[in-house]
Amino acid sequence: MAKGVIHARQPLAVRESFSATSVDGDITVDFQDPTAQRIEATSGDGDVVLGLAGDGPFLVKASTEARHGVMVVRVPETLDPKRAVSTVIARSATGDVTVDERN
Repeated sequence: MAKGVIHARQPLAVRESFSATSVDGDITVDFQDPTAQRIEATSGDGDVVLGLAGDGPFLVKASTEARHGVMVVRVPETLDPKRAVSTVIARSATGDVTVDERN
């Protein structure tokens, strides 16, 4: 668990799983194609921004508990775990959550 910002300067190549937890900071990570089979990013006090590569579909579970928080998912999605190329869990207690295609 980190205190502060978690930011990857370059897209990450992860095959199996990636997990990041921040107590009080933003999490910003882009992934190379193929995207990890499981991605989990949780911030207690900050935004979560994930950039995914590939065509998907992705099983995305995104949530924010912020009263005025914004949750945006702009990747091909599925609800079927067998069809998903990756399971993505993105949560923030007080910030915005964005799961987007990597540019």
